[in-house]
Amino acid sequence: MAVKLTAEEQSMLRGELGPAKKLALEKIIRYAEILGAEELVKITKAHLDCGIPNSYLGDLYDYNEVFTKRFLDPAGTVKLTEEDGFWEDLYIQDDVTPCDHYQWEIVNQDPALYEGNQSLLKQAAGCGVCMASTCAPYLTGWLPLRNEYFVTVESSNVLFCNSILGARGNGGGSATTFLSCICARTPRAGLHLDENRLGTHVFNLHCPTQTKQDWDMLGYAVGKRLDQDAIPLLCGDFTNPDLTRLKSFFTTLATTSGVEMCHFVGFSPEAPDLATALGNKEPKAVFDITPDITDGYRKALCHPV
Repeated sequence: MAVKLTAEEQSMLRGELGPAKKLALEKIIRYAEILGAEELVKITKAHLDCGIPNSYLGDLYDYNEVFTKRFLDPAGTVKLTEEDGFWEDLYIQDDVTPCDHYQWEIVNQDPALYEGNQSLLKQAAGCGVCMASTCAPYLTGWLPLRNEYFVTVESSNVLFCNSILGARGNGGGSATTFLSCICARTPRAGLHLDENRLGTHVFNLHCPTQTKQDWDMLGYAVGKRLDQDAIPLLCGDFTNPDLTRLKSFFTTLATTSGVEMCHFVGFSPEAPDLATALGNKEPKAVFDITPDITDGYRKALCHPV
């Protein structure tokens, strides 16, 4: 099945916007074909790995060597430059790195690792990446708004942006996200589509939702009961969470499940009521989360004081 392309995408595919963008788009089109996507969407926000990868064992800290050669052109003939690199008006922030930026000596990290990591980050900044080095970019000004398309490498971030901001994105790996940053495109699939954003599993909350730890335990309880492609709906007399509680909830939800969206009925932008969030369909399952359930996880996970 051929992927439909816009005039700009056709120009890019002909190489008129540079070899890096041409090659990146070719790979994104192949990605779309694998997913069965009929077209691409243009992204406006990206959250990208830019520091030393956990798997990197080399000692050559050149951005094109570490990233471009791995993800774009293994032959090393196509390189990122200021003229032909990341998409000019795409807002990109970098993810957290495996080397501390400020206290690397205290945690006994190697000086060469620190210097190499700093070198890669400076080169990424030269390509147009905004340096934040955080796994919660919504706390540092990276805020895709409702129906805005984004890519991210962070599992709790994709939850926050889909669920709370009403933006549209799917979790991605380092390679596909890197390619999207060059051509500003990603396949139109998954949570980009209205029908895939409807809730599937209803959770009636009868448990405390006041503290950060309450939301930690709730995320754990919900995630443990979900299938890979589920979208939970939280119902009941819960206390509306603030950013700190949401961050805790989405972190534990992401680590206990593979879900990328969650509706809070009466709180999330796409869930003004239960029927709307379900698309007027019956849920696949209904769960009651009681204090006994969250207290049980609290005792299992936390050391007694």
